[in-house]
Amino acid sequence: MIQALTPQHLNRIDELHHQLHLTSFVHTQGCETFAFVIEDEVIGFISGLLIDDSVELLNIGIDVNHQGQGYGFQCLKQWIAYLKDRNIKTIFCEVRASNKAAIRLYTQCGFKQTRIRHDYYEHPNEDGLEMRYDEP
Repeated sequence: MIQALTPQHLNRIDELHHQLHLTSFVHTQGCETFAFVIEDEVIGFISGLLIDDSVELLNIGIDVNHQGQGYGFQCLKQWIAYLKDRNIKTIFCEVRASNKAAIRLYTQCGFKQTRIRHDYYEHPNEDGLEMRYDEP
């Protein structure tokens, strides 16, 4: 279940960012981060930046010990439902072209690839895929 971020979640969310080698946007103005909690344990998070009537998905992360069990799908679907309740109609994100697991997750949740950004990422250099979800 996604939950609004509380001070009690912050240390665990920081641990997950470090474990997953992700940049934290928790303290970025306009960014909302939610904890993904299973049986009172924070096993993941999702962060998005509100831009007018759309949201940019900045990060989604699930603890490595809980990956491959459908938790990323549950987290993203719950977040999409939350955004729909707030009348957000469009979500977009960018993902490394080699990140097949993330691309599969986004596609399963209704995202469509909109364009390729050549050499968008560094270390290593790689194309980025821009993906978009529009409420049906």
